[in-house]
Amino acid sequence: MKNKLLFLTFICLLTGCGEKDEQYYYDNPAELKKVITECETKAKAATTDEELDKLATDEMCRKATVAAVGIQTKNLKNAMLEEEKIGWAAYIQAYKKALARKKEKEAAAAAEKIEADKLREAASKQNWKDYLDNEENRPYFIADCLGKNTILCSTREELWQQKAKEGEEELFTLSYEELMSKEKEYCKEYLTSMLKDQVLNSCSVWQKVKDEMYQKEFDNYVKGDESKLRKDYQLCRENAKKHESYTSSWQEEIGKYPCNIVGNAAYTRYDRVLLNNFMEDLPE
Repeated sequence: MKNKLLFLTFICLLTGCGEKDEQYYYDNPAELKKVITECETKAKAATTDEELDKLATDEMCRKATVAAVGIQTKNLKNAMLEEEKIGWAAYIQAYKKALARKKEKEAAAAAEKIEADKLREAASKQNWKDYLDNEENRPYFIADCLGKNTILCSTREELWQQKAKEGEEELFTLSYEELMSKEKEYCKEYLTSMLKDQVLNSCSVWQKVKDEMYQKEFDNYVKGDESKLRKDYQLCRENAKKHESYTSSWQEEIGKYPCNIVGNAAYTRYDRVLLNNFMEDLPE
């Protein structure tokens, strides 16, 4: 009996009696799940290609992966035949490529961040007008940023909006009359955009502030103290009479502040169309 047991032990050693092969994991999905989780944890813990290459030869992971594919496809035999394509080693190779792509993206992002910091530093040394009038800074005109949301493009957009805001804040400290006197300073180059409120240069900022100031002054004349409207209208009318109607000097006179606002406000407030600016008295 003793000799028989020794013989059976010897046979098991030769044949791998009790070895956990693909069929074993296929037949024991609960244990398979634990092994797959363990293998994936090992892969995520690896930090170098060498460690991953070594892990790719792990027999337990190799067999468990084939069994998992067999369960998924309900065909263990075919999974074993296709192991080279869908097995553990193939998984490790795909994982290595994914890690490489991730590292490339991280490196590119880090390089972009450095360039973005340089842009911020350069922008901090420029006043808002010079910055907005430099077409190289315009995010709308940079081909590499069209339809993209990279760190560098986002930074350009952020700086552009920041400089536009600085310009608005500065110009809003002026009176409407002072603002109008600076038109030629800011609008040497007038650019138009199909997009509403898109800032293209310092003239765009000037125009936006001018429109808002004009509307505020206009509303004050239309909805505010009527006596002020009558007073300013009469003053503008008297000044216009000093010039022959429709001449350039006459046009220049009625285009001055506040006459350029008073005339339009008067027509709106009294709900009537006068023939020409300041050619008639206001209705009582």
